[in-house]
Amino acid sequence: DLFFIPKNFVKVMLGYLYLDKGQYQEANAYLQEVYASGYYSLDEGPSEAIVLDGNNTPYMFGLKRQATTKADIDQGSAIVVYSYPEVLLTLAECRMRIGDPNGALEFVNRVGLAKGWSAQKTDKSKIVDYILELRKQEKYPYHFSFLKRNNLAQSELGISNTNYLILPIPSQEI
Repeated sequence: DLFFIPKNFVKVMLGYLYLDKGQYQEANAYLQEVYASGYYSLDEGPSEAIVLDGNNTPYMFGLKRQATTKADIDQGSAIVVYSYPEVLLTLAECRMRIGDPNGALEFVNRVGLAKGWSAQKTDKSKIVDYILELRKQEKYPYHFSFLKRNNLAQSELGISNTNYLILPIPSQEI
């Protein structure tokens, strides 16, 4: 197989790097470009569809382990590195940080309604809680970074030693 990295991969990666550095305007600009591209969707489509390279799927970039369909991914034969719903939630976090709670709620609700929420959320003071709820539900790969950025890692993960916030090593690996 040829190894292919979509051009939006770099934009997402830069967005995440700027976000972790606290440069929210820059992060927002890169993630907004990905959103505006219209290349991805929140709809998972049929499980027979090839999903690891975007093209109207929520899977932006992944590493194959002989996986070509959503069913393969669900069975653990692929590692999704970046997904569109996660990018939208990260964009919501950026919007919240730059003082645009309405924009943040728009992205949170877009993902939430696609993931089964029965109604839109409206409480601007609970944006981080809404993002956390969706991240827990979907088990996104960059969840720990989100927890660290929002000072939630210790309470959510039961971390008592702050050294574990630097580079956490799962207990089964120790």
